Amino acid sequence: MSKSLPVLELCLRPGAQERRLRLAEGIHLLGSGSEADVRLQEPTVSRRHLKLQIDGGKVRLKDLDSRNGTWFEGKRLSEREFEISESLLLRLGEVELSLCPLAAADASLAVRGDPAQQLIGPLPPSAVTLGEDLLGRFARSALPQLLQLIQTGVSAEDFAHQLSLRLQQLLGAGWLRIRLDDALVASAGATQEGESCSWTGGRWSLLVDGSGDALAAHRGLFELALQLLCLSAPSTAKAAVPELSRPAGNGEPPAPGSSNRALCELYAQSAQLAQSDLAVLILGQTGTGKELFARHLHRASGLPEARWVALNCAALPDDLLEAELFGIDRGVATGVNERAGCFELADGGTLFLDEIGDMSLSTQAKILRVLQERRVYRVGSRQPRPARVRLVSATNADLEAMVDAGDFRRDLYHRLADWVVTLPSLRERAEDIANLAAHFLSREMRRLGKAFGGLSEASVSALCAYPWPGNVRELEREMMRCALILGDAEPLALTRLQRRILNANPAPATTLQGIVESAERAAIAAALAAADGNVDQAADRLGCARSTLYRRIKQLRL
Repeated sequence: MSKSLPVLELCLRPGAQERRLRLAEGIHLLGSGSEADVRLQEPTVSRRHLKLQIDGGKVRLKDLDSRNGTWFEGKRLSEREFEISESLLLRLGEVELSLCPLAAADASLAVRGDPAQQLIGPLPPSAVTLGEDLLGRFARSALPQLLQLIQTGVSAEDFAHQLSLRLQQLLGAGWLRIRLDDALVASAGATQEGESCSWTGGRWSLLVDGSGDALAAHRGLFELALQLLCLSAPSTAKAAVPELSRPAGNGEPPAPGSSNRALCELYAQSAQLAQSDLAVLILGQTGTGKELFARHLHRASGLPEARWVALNCAALPDDLLEAELFGIDRGVATGVNERAGCFELADGGTLFLDEIGDMSLSTQAKILRVLQERRVYRVGSRQPRPARVRLVSATNADLEAMVDAGDFRRDLYHRLADWVVTLPSLRERAEDIANLAAHFLSREMRRLGKAFGGLSEASVSALCAYPWPGNVRELEREMMRCALILGDAEPLALTRLQRRILNANPAPATTLQGIVESAERAAIAAALAAADGNVDQAADRLGCARSTLYRRIKQLRL
């Protein structure tokens, strides 16, 4: 077998989304029929159009007497063998495709994804026959992804939308509607006149165009769909912020976890201090997860019913900021309604103030008074209201330097900084990059209804080399962008990353020891990612003993 794994690039028509699929060594049938390994939903493609055989570094193509032919360099092709040394451009009917070798680093996966899917795109309605075993096809092609969506905690509305698309594609129905408690939450297809059939279960109902007699044979499919909908939403209404009612935290970083020793130690300390009244000041660069850490403290506080209120102090001018913090009384100004402020809303819970350094000295003085008296006065009111809050604040500024410069009150700083937490940047968490990228990419792929195809070794190496000035948030946004352009079950290859990441060079080490440790860190991180964190398998990949790998992980603080 060739060291390079070919990748098949399908361009359905000018302007259509490019779809990519990896083909292993062997025989692959391309066509529009159900028996095709790679199904192309185009009217100019025959049911059995082309046989493609990959054997070592060669590919053999044989047209299967297709109506519109297989074309290469302007000539109709019957049967031919090619060396896979560069991109091979073909046309099946009106569908253009290219077959090209994949670089070894992109052919090898550092992070494996969901089982690969050979089907390209949904079945067109015109190709669907209702007499087929739709329940079996649904169980094979859609059920695993839908169950994964439920496990990830996707909202009932988002799940219903994904389910409606799959049912509509499978049934070939012109339109389909899903209702929850008589409210329309998802739809697929354009509304049409004519007969329709409805199915109900619990709080859910399905409405599909078509006659009851024609759809009755698929009762099992609709019953399964209704059961899935019931699994996606509880029998009673959810709380306004359901994620805040979880049990107390266990001192571990939230999903997908971390291998960074410094970060793990901070989360372990948070489990010990979360139930105290200590004020916490979180320092760190933008995008390092300051609010995520604050939410973790709140969840671990032992007060599951307590309120969580968050405010970005840099997002508002000073007068509006005070109204948001302290509230406003009736009659302060014409057309202004009374409302509670953040301190009042967070009474008995956690108040998170982000960018705490971006406020005037006068506002700082008023916050200090609230913290000292544990009560708050709305703007324009003389009536105090309780404000017993656990204050967690965050900033990317140097507050101590601001105190020395007279830009931040020293007394307020000491009220905020009972426990000072400094979160590491993503550059300092290189061992977490592959795991975080896989977590964000798989989450987004499944949200979009696509199977997660994994990450190639080349893409992981590039991600680890990039300095990530925007930290975890920048990595998350990059994976969200990649999810939009990746095909179903397509692994993330180097070419899918943005140019600024591809052009990044890691900061070189200046000593021999630094050079060796940098290379060793990268090799160990890649091996652990490829082995899904299994140290035994990682040691085998690195060709060293497990005890040696454990020792180096500890010494390098991975």
